[in-house]
Amino acid sequence: AFAKFDHKGHVLPLEHNDLDVGGVPGMYRRFNALKTKYPHLKTLLSLGGATARSADFKQVLANSATRRRLAQQVVNYVSEHGFDGVDIDWEVKKRAAARAKSLCNHLVYFLQELRAAAKELSHKHFLITVVTGNHTISGSAGCIKRVSELVDWLNVMSYDFHGSWDSYTDSHAPLYRDHSPS
Repeated sequence: AFAKFDHKGHVLPLEHNDLDVGGVPGMYRRFNALKTKYPHLKTLLSLGGATARSADFKQVLANSATRRRLAQQVVNYVSEHGFDGVDIDWEVKKRAAARAKSLCNHLVYFLQELRAAAKELSHKHFLITVVTGNHTISGSAGCIKRVSELVDWLNVMSYDFHGSWDSYTDSHAPLYRDHSPS
Protein backbone atom coordinates (compact mmCIF):
# COMPACT_ATOMS: atom_id res chain seq x y z
CA ALA A 1 0.00 0.00 0.00
CA PHE A 2 1.74 3.12 -1.26
CA ALA A 3 0.79 6.77 -1.48
CA LYS A 4 2.42 9.74 -3.13
CA PHE A 5 2.47 13.44 -2.38
CA ASP A 6 2.54 16.64 -4.39
CA HIS A 7 4.88 19.63 -4.10
CA LYS A 8 2.44 21.38 -1.74
CA GLY A 9 2.49 18.51 0.78
CA HIS A 10 -0.84 16.87 -0.08
CA VAL A 11 -1.10 13.07 0.12
CA LEU A 12 -2.60 11.25 -2.87
CA PRO A 13 -3.27 7.61 -3.73
CA LEU A 14 -0.58 6.07 -5.91
CA GLU A 15 -2.79 3.76 -7.98
CA HIS A 16 -6.18 4.32 -9.57
CA ASN A 17 -7.71 1.46 -7.55
CA ASP A 18 -6.33 2.33 -4.09
CA LEU A 19 -9.57 4.03 -3.00
CA ASP A 20 -13.15 2.71 -3.09
CA VAL A 21 -14.91 3.49 -6.38
CA GLY A 22 -18.59 2.92 -7.13
CA GLY A 23 -19.13 0.59 -4.19
CA VAL A 24 -16.08 -1.54 -5.10
CA PRO A 25 -13.61 -1.76 -2.22
CA GLY A 26 -10.24 -0.25 -3.09
CA MET A 27 -6.89 -1.81 -2.36
CA TYR A 28 -6.45 0.10 0.90
CA ARG A 29 -9.74 -1.26 2.27
CA ARG A 30 -9.04 -4.78 1.00
CA PHE A 31 -5.54 -4.76 2.50
CA ASN A 32 -6.73 -3.50 5.89
CA ALA A 33 -9.57 -6.06 5.89
CA LEU A 34 -6.89 -8.60 6.79
CA LYS A 35 -7.14 -7.21 10.34
CA THR A 36 -10.54 -8.91 10.64
CA LYS A 37 -8.90 -12.30 10.18
CA TYR A 38 -5.70 -11.35 12.03
CA PRO A 39 -6.70 -8.91 14.80
CA HIS A 40 -3.13 -8.21 15.95
CA LEU A 41 -1.97 -7.28 12.47
CA LYS A 42 -0.58 -3.77 12.04
CA THR A 43 -0.61 -2.21 8.58
CA LEU A 44 1.45 0.65 7.25
CA LEU A 45 1.02 2.97 4.32
CA SER A 46 4.30 3.58 2.51
CA LEU A 47 5.01 7.11 1.39
CA GLY A 48 7.52 7.42 -1.42
CA GLY A 49 9.26 4.39 -2.84
CA ALA A 50 11.30 3.74 -5.95
CA THR A 51 8.95 5.79 -8.13
CA ALA A 52 9.15 8.87 -5.88
CA ARG A 53 11.84 11.33 -6.77
CA SER A 54 14.28 12.20 -4.02
CA ALA A 55 14.13 15.82 -5.18
CA ASP A 56 10.39 15.85 -4.38
CA PHE A 57 11.05 14.71 -0.81
CA LYS A 58 13.79 17.30 -0.43
CA GLN A 59 11.64 20.12 -1.85
CA VAL A 60 8.67 19.40 0.41
CA LEU A 61 10.66 18.61 3.55
CA ALA A 62 13.01 21.60 3.22
CA ASN A 63 10.13 24.05 3.69
CA SER A 64 8.66 24.12 7.20
CA ALA A 65 5.12 24.92 5.99
CA THR A 66 4.93 22.11 3.41
CA ARG A 67 6.72 19.72 5.78
CA ARG A 68 4.13 20.40 8.49
CA ARG A 69 1.27 20.12 5.99
CA LEU A 70 2.60 16.79 4.71
CA ALA A 71 2.96 15.44 8.25
CA GLN A 72 -0.62 16.39 9.11
CA GLN A 73 -1.91 15.06 5.79
CA VAL A 74 -0.08 11.76 6.28
CA VAL A 75 -1.52 11.23 9.76
CA ASN A 76 -5.05 12.10 8.60
CA TYR A 77 -4.79 9.99 5.42
CA VAL A 78 -3.40 6.98 7.29
CA SER A 79 -6.15 7.18 9.93
CA GLU A 80 -8.90 7.78 7.39
CA HIS A 81 -7.96 4.64 5.46
CA GLY A 82 -7.49 2.35 8.46
CA PHE A 83 -3.71 2.01 8.60
CA ASP A 84 -1.79 1.89 11.88
CA GLY A 85 1.07 4.07 10.74
CA VAL A 86 3.35 5.13 7.94
CA ASP A 87 6.52 3.87 6.34
CA ILE A 88 8.66 6.68 4.93
CA ASP A 89 10.49 5.27 1.91
CA TRP A 90 13.03 7.91 0.83
CA GLU A 91 15.46 6.53 -1.69
CA VAL A 92 18.44 8.75 -2.42
CA LYS A 93 20.97 8.04 -5.14
CA LYS A 94 24.67 7.77 -4.36
CA ARG A 95 25.50 11.07 -6.04
CA ALA A 96 23.41 12.86 -3.41
CA ALA A 97 25.55 11.52 -0.56
CA ALA A 98 27.46 14.80 -0.36
CA ARG A 99 24.24 16.43 0.87
CA ALA A 100 23.65 13.73 3.51
CA LYS A 101 23.70 16.11 6.49
CA SER A 102 21.07 18.34 4.91
CA LEU A 103 18.96 15.33 3.89
CA CYS A 104 19.21 13.90 7.38
CA ASN A 105 18.05 17.16 8.95
CA HIS A 106 15.05 17.31 6.62
CA LEU A 107 14.14 13.73 7.53
CA VAL A 108 14.55 14.31 11.27
CA TYR A 109 12.41 17.48 11.21
CA PHE A 110 9.74 15.62 9.24
CA LEU A 111 9.71 12.71 11.69
CA GLN A 112 9.31 15.18 14.57
CA GLU A 113 6.38 16.79 12.74
CA LEU A 114 4.82 13.35 12.16
CA ARG A 115 5.07 12.45 15.84
CA ALA A 116 3.52 15.78 16.84
CA ALA A 117 0.67 15.44 14.31
CA ALA A 118 -0.03 11.85 15.41
CA LYS A 119 -0.08 12.87 19.05
CA GLU A 120 -2.62 15.63 18.31
CA LEU A 121 -4.91 13.26 16.41
CA SER A 122 -5.07 10.29 18.73
CA HIS A 123 -3.83 8.61 21.85
CA LYS A 124 -3.28 5.27 20.13
CA HIS A 125 0.25 4.51 19.05
CA PHE A 126 0.95 5.70 15.52
CA LEU A 127 3.67 3.53 14.00
CA ILE A 128 6.44 5.25 12.06
CA THR A 129 9.04 3.32 10.15
CA VAL A 130 11.70 4.51 7.74
CA VAL A 131 13.36 2.69 4.91
CA THR A 132 16.13 4.68 3.36
CA GLY A 133 19.17 4.22 1.27
CA ASN A 134 22.56 4.08 2.89
CA HIS A 135 23.44 7.31 1.10
CA THR A 136 20.66 9.32 2.71
CA ILE A 137 21.90 9.00 6.25
CA SER A 138 25.36 7.43 6.30
CA GLY A 139 27.27 10.59 5.41
CA SER A 140 25.97 12.53 8.38
CA ALA A 141 27.53 11.85 11.76
CA GLY A 142 24.88 10.72 14.22
CA CYS A 143 22.07 10.64 11.68
CA ILE A 144 21.15 6.99 12.18
CA LYS A 145 20.97 7.61 15.93
CA ARG A 146 18.80 10.74 15.50
CA VAL A 147 16.40 8.99 13.12
CA SER A 148 16.21 5.79 15.18
CA GLU A 149 15.12 7.78 18.26
CA LEU A 150 12.05 9.01 16.35
CA VAL A 151 10.84 5.81 14.69
CA ASP A 152 9.58 2.39 15.64
CA TRP A 153 11.68 0.68 12.98
CA LEU A 154 14.52 1.75 10.70
CA ASN A 155 15.62 -0.16 7.62
CA VAL A 156 18.75 0.90 5.78
CA MET A 157 18.77 -0.54 2.28
CA SER A 158 21.94 -2.54 1.89
CA TYR A 159 22.08 -2.83 -1.85
CA ASP A 160 22.88 -0.61 -4.82
CA PHE A 161 26.24 0.34 -3.38
CA HIS A 162 27.62 -0.26 -6.87
CA GLY A 163 26.05 -0.50 -10.28
CA SER A 164 26.02 0.73 -13.86
CA TRP A 165 26.86 4.26 -12.66
CA ASP A 166 30.34 3.09 -11.55
CA SER A 167 33.32 2.84 -13.87
CA TYR A 168 34.40 -0.44 -12.26
CA THR A 169 32.88 -3.74 -11.14
CA ASP A 170 32.37 -4.40 -7.45
CA SER A 171 30.05 -6.36 -5.17
CA HIS A 172 26.43 -5.29 -5.40
CA ALA A 173 25.96 -5.39 -1.63
CA PRO A 174 29.32 -6.13 -0.01
CA LEU A 175 29.37 -7.50 3.50
CA TYR A 176 33.11 -6.94 3.77
CA ARG A 177 35.48 -4.85 1.66
CA ASP A 178 37.72 -6.91 -0.61
CA HIS A 179 41.33 -5.87 0.05
CA SER A 180 42.91 -8.23 -2.48
CA PRO A 181 45.30 -6.55 -4.94
CA SER A 182 43.47 -7.81 -8.04
